[in-house]
Amino acid sequence: MDERHQGRGRSGEGIVRSCLSQDLSDPYHATYLSFYLLGLGSLLPWYFFSTAKGYWDYKFSGGNSSSEQSSNSDLLVYFESYLSIASTVPNVFVSVLNVLLIHKLSANVRVLSSLATMLLIFAVTAALVKVDTSTWLSGFFGVTMTCVVVVNSATAVFLGSLYGLAALFPAKYPQAFITGQAMGGTLSVLASIVDIAAAGDVTDSALAYFLTADIYVLVCIVIYLRLCKLPFARYHISYEAPPSINYDARDAASVQSDSDEPYPADTDVLMAPAYTHAPRQQEQHQQQRSFPPVRAILRETRWLCLCVFFCFYVSMILFPPVLANIVPTSVSPESVWAKKYFVPVAIFLVYNLGDLVGRVTAGWLRWPAPESWLMPALVFLRTAFLPLFAFCNYQPRRHTSTLLLANDAVPVVLTALLGVTNGHLGSTALTFAPRVVPAEMAEATGAVMTFFLSLGLAAGALSSNIFMRFI
Repeated sequence: MDERHQGRGRSGEGIVRSCLSQDLSDPYHATYLSFYLLGLGSLLPWYFFSTAKGYWDYKFSGGNSSSEQSSNSDLLVYFESYLSIASTVPNVFVSVLNVLLIHKLSANVRVLSSLATMLLIFAVTAALVKVDTSTWLSGFFGVTMTCVVVVNSATAVFLGSLYGLAALFPAKYPQAFITGQAMGGTLSVLASIVDIAAAGDVTDSALAYFLTADIYVLVCIVIYLRLCKLPFARYHISYEAPPSINYDARDAASVQSDSDEPYPADTDVLMAPAYTHAPRQQEQHQQQRSFPPVRAILRETRWLCLCVFFCFYVSMILFPPVLANIVPTSVSPESVWAKKYFVPVAIFLVYNLGDLVGRVTAGWLRWPAPESWLMPALVFLRTAFLPLFAFCNYQPRRHTSTLLLANDAVPVVLTALLGVTNGHLGSTALTFAPRVVPAEMAEATGAVMTFFLSLGLAAGALSSNIFMRFI
Protein backbone atom coordinates (compact mmCIF):
# COMPACT_ATOMS: atom_id res chain seq x y z
CA MET A 1 0.00 0.00 0.00
CA ASP A 2 1.48 3.38 -0.94
CA GLU A 3 1.95 6.22 1.53
CA ARG A 4 -1.03 8.21 0.30
CA HIS A 5 -3.35 5.26 0.85
CA GLN A 6 -1.84 4.59 4.26
CA GLY A 7 -2.52 8.17 5.25
CA ARG A 8 -6.05 7.94 3.94
CA GLY A 9 -6.57 4.72 5.88
CA ARG A 10 -5.43 6.39 9.11
CA SER A 11 -7.65 9.39 8.37
CA GLY A 12 -10.67 7.17 7.81
CA GLU A 13 -9.90 5.23 10.98
CA GLY A 14 -9.66 8.49 12.91
CA ILE A 15 -13.02 9.60 11.60
CA VAL A 16 -14.57 6.31 12.70
CA ARG A 17 -13.06 6.71 16.18
CA SER A 18 -14.27 10.31 16.29
CA CYS A 19 -17.76 9.28 15.28
CA LEU A 20 -17.81 6.51 17.84
CA SER A 21 -16.60 8.81 20.57
CA GLN A 22 -19.56 11.10 20.01
CA ASP A 23 -23.18 10.30 20.59
CA LEU A 24 -24.25 9.96 16.97
CA SER A 25 -27.61 11.60 16.56
CA ASP A 26 -30.57 10.62 14.43
CA PRO A 27 -31.97 14.05 13.46
CA TYR A 28 -35.72 14.23 14.02
CA HIS A 29 -35.59 10.44 14.62
CA ALA A 30 -35.85 10.08 10.85
CA THR A 31 -34.08 6.70 10.69
CA TYR A 32 -36.09 5.35 13.62
CA LEU A 33 -39.37 6.46 12.04
CA SER A 34 -38.30 5.02 8.68
CA PHE A 35 -37.75 1.57 10.18
CA TYR A 36 -41.03 1.86 12.08
CA LEU A 37 -43.00 2.76 8.95
CA LEU A 38 -41.25 0.10 6.87
CA GLY A 39 -42.06 -2.43 9.57
CA LEU A 40 -45.66 -1.28 9.37
CA GLY A 41 -45.67 -2.14 5.67
CA SER A 42 -43.59 -5.32 5.87
CA LEU A 43 -46.52 -7.63 6.64
CA LEU A 44 -49.24 -5.81 4.71
CA PRO A 45 -49.85 -8.73 2.31
CA TRP A 46 -50.44 -11.15 5.17
CA TYR A 47 -52.62 -8.76 7.15
CA PHE A 48 -54.70 -7.55 4.22
CA PHE A 49 -55.35 -11.01 2.84
CA SER A 50 -56.04 -12.65 6.21
CA THR A 51 -58.36 -9.99 7.65
CA ALA A 52 -60.61 -9.63 4.58
CA LYS A 53 -62.79 -12.50 5.82
CA GLY A 54 -66.10 -10.97 4.73
CA TYR A 55 -64.83 -10.56 1.17
CA TRP A 56 -63.54 -14.13 0.92
CA ASP A 57 -66.78 -15.48 2.41
CA TYR A 58 -68.70 -13.54 -0.24
CA LYS A 59 -66.50 -14.68 -3.10
CA PHE A 60 -66.36 -18.36 -2.19
CA SER A 61 -70.07 -18.62 -1.47
CA GLY A 62 -70.68 -17.83 -5.13
CA GLY A 63 -71.60 -14.21 -4.45
CA ASN A 64 -74.31 -15.16 -1.96
CA SER A 65 -72.98 -14.87 1.58
CA SER A 66 -76.17 -16.37 3.00
CA SER A 67 -75.82 -19.68 1.20
CA GLU A 68 -75.70 -22.29 3.96
CA GLN A 69 -74.47 -25.01 1.67
CA SER A 70 -71.55 -22.97 0.41
CA SER A 71 -70.63 -21.67 3.84
CA ASN A 72 -70.20 -25.23 5.09
CA SER A 73 -68.05 -26.31 2.15
CA ASP A 74 -64.44 -27.25 2.75
CA LEU A 75 -63.28 -24.43 0.51
CA LEU A 76 -64.97 -21.82 2.66
CA VAL A 77 -64.52 -23.34 6.11
CA TYR A 78 -60.83 -24.08 5.63
CA PHE A 79 -59.98 -21.04 3.51
CA GLU A 80 -58.01 -19.37 6.32
CA SER A 81 -55.98 -22.54 6.74
CA TYR A 82 -55.27 -22.76 2.99
CA LEU A 83 -54.39 -19.06 3.06
CA SER A 84 -51.96 -19.61 5.94
CA ILE A 85 -50.26 -22.50 4.16
CA ALA A 86 -49.91 -20.57 0.89
CA SER A 87 -48.60 -17.56 2.81
CA THR A 88 -46.01 -19.30 4.94
CA VAL A 89 -44.70 -22.53 3.40
CA PRO A 90 -43.06 -20.85 0.36
CA ASN A 91 -41.56 -18.28 2.75
CA VAL A 92 -39.33 -20.94 4.28
CA PHE A 93 -37.59 -21.60 0.97
CA VAL A 94 -37.45 -17.91 0.12
CA SER A 95 -35.95 -17.16 3.55
CA VAL A 96 -33.22 -19.73 2.90
CA LEU A 97 -32.44 -18.04 -0.41
CA ASN A 98 -32.40 -14.67 1.32
CA VAL A 99 -29.80 -15.92 3.82
CA LEU A 100 -27.65 -17.40 1.05
CA LEU A 101 -27.94 -14.35 -1.21
CA ILE A 102 -27.41 -11.71 1.47
CA HIS A 103 -23.82 -11.26 0.28
CA LYS A 104 -24.67 -11.71 -3.41
CA LEU A 105 -27.41 -9.14 -4.00
CA SER A 106 -27.44 -5.63 -2.62
CA ALA A 107 -30.10 -4.56 -0.16
CA ASN A 108 -31.60 -2.20 -2.74
CA VAL A 109 -32.14 -4.98 -5.27
CA ARG A 110 -33.80 -7.24 -2.70
CA VAL A 111 -35.95 -4.59 -1.05
CA LEU A 112 -37.12 -2.66 -4.12
CA SER A 113 -37.84 -5.76 -6.21
CA SER A 114 -39.92 -7.22 -3.38
CA LEU A 115 -41.89 -3.98 -2.97
CA ALA A 116 -42.53 -3.83 -6.72
CA THR A 117 -43.87 -7.39 -6.60
CA MET A 118 -46.21 -6.50 -3.72
CA LEU A 119 -47.46 -3.50 -5.68
CA LEU A 120 -48.26 -5.65 -8.71
CA ILE A 121 -50.04 -8.41 -6.79
CA PHE A 122 -52.22 -6.00 -4.82
CA ALA A 123 -53.18 -4.34 -8.13
CA VAL A 124 -54.18 -7.73 -9.59
CA THR A 125 -56.16 -8.58 -6.45
CA ALA A 126 -57.97 -5.23 -6.56
CA ALA A 127 -58.78 -5.75 -10.24
CA LEU A 128 -60.46 -9.09 -9.46
CA VAL A 129 -62.74 -7.64 -6.78
CA LYS A 130 -65.45 -6.53 -9.22
CA VAL A 131 -65.12 -9.58 -11.48
CA ASP A 132 -67.95 -12.12 -11.21
CA THR A 133 -66.18 -15.30 -10.13
CA SER A 134 -69.27 -17.32 -9.17
CA THR A 135 -68.95 -19.54 -12.26
CA TRP A 136 -65.27 -20.35 -11.78
CA LEU A 137 -64.72 -20.61 -8.03
CA SER A 138 -61.98 -23.23 -8.36
CA GLY A 139 -60.14 -21.10 -10.89
CA PHE A 140 -60.50 -18.00 -8.72
CA PHE A 141 -59.24 -19.98 -5.74
CA GLY A 142 -56.18 -21.04 -7.78
CA VAL A 143 -55.48 -17.46 -8.91
CA THR A 144 -55.89 -16.19 -5.34
CA MET A 145 -53.52 -18.80 -3.89
CA THR A 146 -50.97 -18.04 -6.61
CA CYS A 147 -51.13 -14.34 -5.76
CA VAL A 148 -50.77 -15.19 -2.07
CA VAL A 149 -47.70 -17.35 -2.71
CA VAL A 150 -45.99 -14.71 -4.85
CA VAL A 151 -46.78 -11.71 -2.65
CA ASN A 152 -45.76 -13.45 0.57
CA SER A 153 -42.55 -14.72 -1.01
CA ALA A 154 -41.76 -11.10 -1.82
CA THR A 155 -42.67 -10.22 1.76
CA ALA A 156 -40.18 -12.78 3.06
CA VAL A 157 -37.39 -11.17 1.04
CA PHE A 158 -38.43 -7.69 2.17
CA LEU A 159 -38.74 -8.75 5.81
CA GLY A 160 -35.41 -10.60 5.93
CA SER A 161 -33.54 -7.84 4.13
CA LEU A 162 -34.92 -4.99 6.26
CA TYR A 163 -34.49 -6.83 9.55
CA GLY A 164 -30.93 -7.71 8.54
CA LEU A 165 -30.20 -4.02 7.93
CA ALA A 166 -31.93 -2.99 11.16
CA ALA A 167 -29.69 -5.42 13.04
CA LEU A 168 -26.70 -3.22 12.14
CA PHE A 169 -28.17 -0.41 14.26
CA PRO A 170 -28.58 0.02 18.02
CA ALA A 171 -31.21 -2.23 19.59
CA LYS A 172 -34.05 0.28 19.45
CA TYR A 173 -34.00 0.31 15.63
CA PRO A 174 -34.78 -3.38 15.03
CA GLN A 175 -37.31 -2.98 17.85
CA ALA A 176 -38.92 -0.12 15.90
CA PHE A 177 -39.14 -2.35 12.83
CA ILE A 178 -40.74 -5.17 14.85
CA THR A 179 -43.19 -2.85 16.61
CA GLY A 180 -44.15 -1.33 13.28
CA GLN A 181 -45.20 -4.78 12.09
CA ALA A 182 -47.72 -5.05 14.92
CA MET A 183 -49.01 -1.55 14.25
CA GLY A 184 -49.47 -2.56 10.61
CA GLY A 185 -51.69 -5.42 11.73
CA THR A 186 -53.74 -3.14 13.96
CA LEU A 187 -54.21 -0.49 11.27
CA SER A 188 -55.15 -3.07 8.64
CA VAL A 189 -57.87 -4.45 10.91
CA LEU A 190 -59.14 -0.94 11.67
CA ALA A 191 -59.21 -0.21 7.93
CA SER A 192 -61.19 -3.39 7.39
CA ILE A 193 -63.72 -2.47 10.10
CA VAL A 194 -64.14 1.05 8.69
CA ASP A 195 -64.63 -0.35 5.19
CA ILE A 196 -67.25 -2.80 6.45
CA ALA A 197 -69.13 -0.02 8.24
CA ALA A 198 -68.85 2.59 5.48
CA ALA A 199 -69.47 0.48 2.39
CA GLY A 200 -72.88 -0.99 1.78
CA ASP A 201 -71.50 -3.48 -0.72
CA VAL A 202 -68.82 -5.99 0.27
CA THR A 203 -67.00 -5.56 -3.04
CA ASP A 204 -66.79 -1.78 -2.61
CA SER A 205 -65.30 -2.36 0.82
CA ALA A 206 -62.75 -4.88 -0.51
CA LEU A 207 -61.77 -2.65 -3.44
CA ALA A 208 -61.02 0.28 -1.13
CA TYR A 209 -59.20 -2.09 1.21
CA PHE A 210 -56.79 -3.51 -1.39
CA LEU A 211 -56.21 -0.12 -3.04
CA THR A 212 -55.21 1.21 0.39
CA ALA A 213 -52.58 -1.53 0.57
CA ASP A 214 -51.25 -0.56 -2.87
CA ILE A 215 -50.95 3.08 -1.84
CA TYR A 216 -49.01 2.20 1.29
CA VAL A 217 -46.60 0.00 -0.68
CA LEU A 218 -45.83 3.07 -2.80
CA VAL A 219 -45.24 5.01 0.42
CA CYS A 220 -42.82 2.29 1.57
CA ILE A 221 -40.82 2.65 -1.64
CA VAL A 222 -40.47 6.40 -1.05
CA ILE A 223 -39.52 5.89 2.62
CA TYR A 224 -36.88 3.30 1.76
CA LEU A 225 -35.30 5.46 -0.93
CA ARG A 226 -35.18 8.32 1.56
CA LEU A 227 -33.61 6.05 4.18
CA CYS A 228 -30.79 5.31 1.73
CA LYS A 229 -29.82 8.99 1.83
CA LEU A 230 -29.90 9.62 5.58
CA PRO A 231 -26.33 10.16 6.91
CA PHE A 232 -27.07 8.37 10.19
CA ALA A 233 -28.34 5.29 8.33
CA ARG A 234 -25.48 5.40 5.81
CA TYR A 235 -22.94 5.47 8.63
CA HIS A 236 -24.29 2.42 10.48
CA ILE A 237 -24.81 0.32 7.37
CA SER A 238 -21.38 1.08 5.89
CA TYR A 239 -19.32 0.86 9.08
CA GLU A 240 -19.25 -2.89 9.71
CA ALA A 241 -17.03 -5.04 7.54
CA PRO A 242 -18.13 -8.69 7.63
CA PRO A 243 -15.07 -10.94 7.28
CA SER A 244 -17.03 -13.59 5.42
CA ILE A 245 -17.23 -11.47 2.25
CA ASN A 246 -14.88 -11.87 -0.66
CA TYR A 247 -12.84 -8.68 -0.70
CA ASP A 248 -11.86 -7.09 -3.98
CA ALA A 249 -9.09 -4.50 -3.96
CA ARG A 250 -10.93 -2.57 -6.65
CA ASP A 251 -13.73 -1.91 -4.16
CA ALA A 252 -11.26 -0.38 -1.72
CA ALA A 253 -9.76 1.77 -4.45
CA SER A 254 -13.18 2.97 -5.50
CA VAL A 255 -13.84 4.52 -2.10
CA GLN A 256 -10.44 6.19 -1.64
CA SER A 257 -10.94 9.86 -2.39
CA ASP A 258 -9.60 13.24 -1.39
CA SER A 259 -12.57 13.70 0.92
CA ASP A 260 -12.15 13.30 4.64
CA GLU A 261 -15.51 11.49 4.80
CA PRO A 262 -15.39 7.71 5.27
CA TYR A 263 -17.44 7.43 2.05
CA PRO A 264 -18.22 9.83 -0.79
CA ALA A 265 -21.28 11.97 -0.19
CA ASP A 266 -23.10 10.63 -3.24
CA THR A 267 -22.42 6.96 -2.49
CA ASP A 268 -25.48 4.82 -1.84
CA VAL A 269 -24.15 2.52 0.85
CA LEU A 270 -27.15 0.21 0.59
CA MET A 271 -26.12 -0.55 -2.96
CA ALA A 272 -22.45 -0.85 -2.10
CA PRO A 273 -20.91 -3.99 -0.59
CA ALA A 274 -20.94 -4.02 3.20
CA TYR A 275 -17.14 -4.21 3.32
CA THR A 276 -16.27 -0.96 1.56
CA HIS A 277 -14.28 0.37 4.49
CA ALA A 278 -12.27 -2.72 5.29
CA PRO A 279 -8.60 -1.71 5.53
CA ARG A 280 -6.39 -3.01 2.76
CA GLN A 281 -4.08 -4.71 5.24
CA GLN A 282 -6.93 -7.01 6.21
CA GLU A 283 -7.33 -8.27 2.66
CA GLN A 284 -5.10 -11.30 3.19
CA HIS A 285 -7.13 -12.36 6.20
CA GLN A 286 -10.51 -12.33 4.48
CA GLN A 287 -12.27 -15.69 4.33
CA GLN A 288 -12.72 -16.72 0.71
CA ARG A 289 -16.35 -17.69 0.87
CA SER A 290 -19.63 -16.25 -0.34
CA PHE A 291 -22.04 -17.50 2.30
CA PRO A 292 -22.66 -16.17 5.81
CA PRO A 293 -21.29 -18.19 8.78
CA VAL A 294 -24.61 -19.88 9.57
CA ARG A 295 -23.08 -22.58 11.77
CA ALA A 296 -21.36 -20.03 13.99
CA ILE A 297 -24.56 -18.00 14.23
CA LEU A 298 -26.59 -21.05 15.24
CA ARG A 299 -24.09 -21.94 17.95
CA GLU A 300 -24.70 -18.59 19.62
CA THR A 301 -28.44 -18.26 19.00
CA ARG A 302 -29.81 -21.83 18.94
CA TRP A 303 -32.16 -21.34 21.92
CA LEU A 304 -33.38 -18.00 20.63
CA CYS A 305 -34.00 -19.59 17.21
CA LEU A 306 -36.02 -22.35 18.88
CA CYS A 307 -38.04 -19.80 20.87
CA VAL A 308 -38.85 -17.78 17.75
CA PHE A 309 -39.86 -20.93 15.88
CA PHE A 310 -42.14 -22.32 18.59
CA CYS A 311 -43.67 -18.97 19.54
CA PHE A 312 -44.90 -18.32 16.01
CA TYR A 313 -45.73 -22.01 15.49
CA VAL A 314 -48.37 -21.97 18.24
CA SER A 315 -49.71 -18.58 17.14
CA MET A 316 -50.11 -19.65 13.53
CA ILE A 317 -52.02 -22.82 14.43
CA LEU A 318 -54.66 -20.65 16.07
CA PHE A 319 -54.55 -17.28 14.31
CA PRO A 320 -56.32 -16.84 12.01
CA PRO A 321 -57.58 -20.35 11.05
CA VAL A 322 -59.18 -21.35 14.37
CA LEU A 323 -59.96 -17.92 15.79
CA ALA A 324 -61.68 -16.73 12.60
CA ASN A 325 -64.24 -19.54 12.96
CA ILE A 326 -65.25 -18.84 16.56
CA VAL A 327 -68.93 -17.89 16.74
CA PRO A 328 -70.53 -15.79 19.52
CA THR A 329 -73.05 -17.59 21.73
CA SER A 330 -74.78 -14.60 23.32
CA VAL A 331 -76.43 -13.31 20.12
CA SER A 332 -78.15 -14.82 17.10
CA PRO A 333 -75.75 -16.15 14.44
CA GLU A 334 -77.70 -14.06 11.90
CA SER A 335 -77.25 -10.78 13.79
CA VAL A 336 -75.13 -7.96 12.37
CA TRP A 337 -72.65 -8.28 15.26
CA ALA A 338 -72.18 -12.02 14.70
CA LYS A 339 -72.01 -11.89 10.89
CA LYS A 340 -70.07 -8.67 10.27
CA TYR A 341 -68.26 -7.43 13.35
CA PHE A 342 -67.50 -10.19 15.87
CA VAL A 343 -64.47 -11.67 14.10
CA PRO A 344 -62.97 -8.33 12.90
CA VAL A 345 -63.43 -6.61 16.28
CA ALA A 346 -63.37 -9.28 19.00
CA ILE A 347 -60.77 -11.50 17.32
CA PHE A 348 -58.60 -9.72 14.73
CA LEU A 349 -58.47 -6.32 16.42
CA VAL A 350 -57.99 -7.74 19.92
CA TYR A 351 -55.20 -10.06 18.76
CA ASN A 352 -53.34 -7.35 16.88
CA LEU A 353 -53.68 -4.86 19.73
CA GLY A 354 -52.33 -7.52 22.10
CA ASP A 355 -49.46 -8.23 19.72
CA LEU A 356 -48.69 -4.51 19.56
CA VAL A 357 -48.71 -4.17 23.36
CA GLY A 358 -46.42 -7.19 23.67
CA ARG A 359 -43.90 -5.81 21.19
CA VAL A 360 -43.89 -2.41 22.88
CA THR A 361 -43.27 -3.95 26.30
CA ALA A 362 -40.46 -6.04 24.81
CA GLY A 363 -38.78 -2.79 23.78
CA TRP A 364 -38.48 -1.36 27.29
CA LEU A 365 -38.72 -4.39 29.59
CA ARG A 366 -36.01 -6.57 27.97
CA TRP A 367 -37.19 -9.63 29.89
CA PRO A 368 -36.58 -12.55 30.07
CA ALA A 369 -32.85 -12.48 29.42
CA PRO A 370 -31.58 -14.46 26.41
CA GLU A 371 -29.62 -16.91 28.58
CA SER A 372 -32.47 -17.41 31.07
CA TRP A 373 -34.41 -20.70 31.23
CA LEU A 374 -37.57 -18.58 31.56
CA MET A 375 -37.54 -17.69 27.87
CA PRO A 376 -38.04 -21.24 26.49
CA ALA A 377 -40.25 -22.15 29.48
CA LEU A 378 -42.70 -19.33 28.79
CA VAL A 379 -42.66 -20.01 25.06
CA PHE A 380 -43.50 -23.71 25.51
CA LEU A 381 -46.16 -22.85 28.12
CA ARG A 382 -48.14 -21.18 25.32
CA THR A 383 -49.05 -24.67 24.08
CA ALA A 384 -51.90 -24.50 26.63
CA PHE A 385 -53.73 -22.14 24.27
CA LEU A 386 -54.47 -25.04 21.89
CA PRO A 387 -56.92 -27.00 24.09
CA LEU A 388 -58.34 -23.79 25.57
CA PHE A 389 -59.43 -22.46 22.17
CA ALA A 390 -60.66 -25.92 21.14
CA PHE A 391 -63.24 -25.74 23.95
CA CYS A 392 -64.53 -22.34 22.81
CA ASN A 393 -67.41 -22.11 20.33
CA TYR A 394 -65.44 -23.02 17.20
CA GLN A 395 -67.72 -23.93 14.27
CA PRO A 396 -68.24 -26.25 12.53
CA ARG A 397 -67.39 -28.91 15.12
CA ARG A 398 -66.91 -32.43 13.78
CA HIS A 399 -65.58 -34.51 16.67
CA THR A 400 -66.04 -32.56 19.91
CA SER A 401 -69.44 -31.38 21.04
CA THR A 402 -68.66 -30.17 24.56
CA LEU A 403 -68.28 -26.40 24.99
CA LEU A 404 -66.45 -25.92 28.27
CA LEU A 405 -65.77 -22.24 27.51
CA ALA A 406 -69.01 -21.06 25.92
CA ASN A 407 -69.01 -17.53 27.34
CA ASP A 408 -68.16 -14.96 24.65
CA ALA A 409 -65.71 -13.15 26.93
CA VAL A 410 -63.44 -16.21 27.18
CA PRO A 411 -62.19 -16.32 23.56
CA VAL A 412 -61.70 -12.54 23.64
CA VAL A 413 -59.50 -12.72 26.76
CA LEU A 414 -57.60 -15.73 25.42
CA THR A 415 -57.06 -13.95 22.11
CA ALA A 416 -55.63 -10.92 23.92
CA LEU A 417 -53.24 -13.15 25.92
CA LEU A 418 -52.22 -15.00 22.76
CA GLY A 419 -51.38 -11.70 21.08
CA VAL A 420 -49.50 -10.20 24.04
CA THR A 421 -47.35 -13.29 24.60
CA ASN A 422 -46.65 -13.64 20.88
CA GLY A 423 -45.57 -10.01 20.62
CA HIS A 424 -43.46 -9.91 23.79
CA LEU A 425 -41.69 -13.28 23.63
CA GLY A 426 -41.23 -13.30 19.86
CA SER A 427 -39.88 -9.75 19.76
CA THR A 428 -37.58 -10.31 22.74
CA ALA A 429 -35.97 -13.32 21.08
CA LEU A 430 -35.67 -11.55 17.72
CA THR A 431 -34.05 -8.41 19.12
CA PHE A 432 -31.64 -10.23 21.44
CA ALA A 433 -30.25 -12.50 18.70
CA PRO A 434 -28.12 -9.92 16.79
CA ARG A 435 -26.69 -8.73 20.15
CA VAL A 436 -25.24 -12.10 21.20
CA VAL A 437 -23.11 -12.55 18.07
CA PRO A 438 -20.05 -10.62 16.86
CA ALA A 439 -20.97 -7.35 15.17
CA GLU A 440 -19.92 -8.56 11.72
CA MET A 441 -22.52 -11.36 11.92
CA ALA A 442 -25.42 -9.10 12.92
CA GLU A 443 -27.00 -8.68 9.47
CA ALA A 444 -26.76 -12.39 8.66
CA THR A 445 -28.17 -13.21 12.10
CA GLY A 446 -31.19 -11.05 11.35
CA ALA A 447 -31.79 -13.04 8.16
CA VAL A 448 -31.33 -16.36 10.01
CA MET A 449 -33.87 -15.35 12.67
CA THR A 450 -36.31 -14.40 9.92
CA PHE A 451 -35.88 -17.91 8.50
CA PHE A 452 -36.85 -19.50 11.83
CA LEU A 453 -39.80 -17.14 12.10
CA SER A 454 -40.94 -18.24 8.63
CA LEU A 455 -40.34 -21.89 9.52
CA GLY A 456 -42.53 -21.55 12.62
CA LEU A 457 -45.28 -19.86 10.63
CA ALA A 458 -45.17 -22.55 7.93
CA ALA A 459 -45.20 -25.43 10.41
CA GLY A 460 -48.07 -23.79 12.28
CA ALA A 461 -50.06 -23.27 9.09
CA LEU A 462 -49.66 -26.93 8.12
CA SER A 463 -50.57 -28.08 11.62
CA SER A 464 -53.62 -25.81 11.80
CA ASN A 465 -55.48 -27.75 9.12
CA ILE A 466 -54.94 -30.99 11.03
CA PHE A 467 -55.84 -29.37 14.36
CA MET A 468 -59.11 -27.96 12.98
CA ARG A 469 -60.20 -31.35 11.65
CA PHE A 470 -59.89 -32.90 15.11
CA ILE A 471 -62.15 -30.35 16.80
